[in-house]
Amino acid sequence: MPKYNLQVKAELARVEQFQPASAAEYEFHLLLACAHCKESTGKHVNFSLQDEADIPGGRGVANFVAKCKLCSRDFSIEIIKGSIVPYKSSSNNGFATIASFECRGVELTGFEPASGWTVVAEETGTTFTDVDLSEEFAEYDEKASEPVGISSLESRFVVSK
Repeated sequence: MPKYNLQVKAELARVEQFQPASAAEYEFHLLLACAHCKESTGKHVNFSLQDEADIPGGRGVANFVAKCKLCSRDFSIEIIKGSIVPYKSSSNNGFATIASFECRGVELTGFEPASGWTVVAEETGTTFTDVDLSEEFAEYDEKASEPVGISSLESRFVVSK
C-alpha cells in the first residue's frame, strides 16, 4: 500500500515554524483520484486524525473511507500517527514532509492548507493561532518590533512504498 508524504515549501520571514494547531483535530483538505479509474473527487474532502470509519469488508478502520462515484470501488486513507510535524525555518524555501498518509485504492492529488495553523516567530517565540495559510500570512511581532510572514506556499505529494 503506497504511502503519500505531504511536502510543503514556503518562504519564511522571521518565522521559526508553522504547524497544524492540533495534530489530532486538524482537518486536511485533500483532492483525491481513484487509483483504478482515475476519477477525481472534483472538490476537496476533509478529515482529521480523530476521524474513524470502518473499512468495508471488516478490514479495520481508517480516517477516511469512500467509494468511487464512477467505478464504485472502495478506497480509504489513514493518517500515519506521529507523522504530523512542523515546517521549520531550517527548511526555508525548500520542500519538507509535514504529514504522511497510507492510501488504499486512492491517489492524493492536491492539498489546500486552509485555516487552523499555528505560527511561531523567531527569537521571541510569539505564537499566532488559527492562521489561514490558503493566502499569504503577514503579521507584526510586537516583542521583536518586526514583521513576520509566510509566502509562496507550495505543496506536493511524494509517493513511497
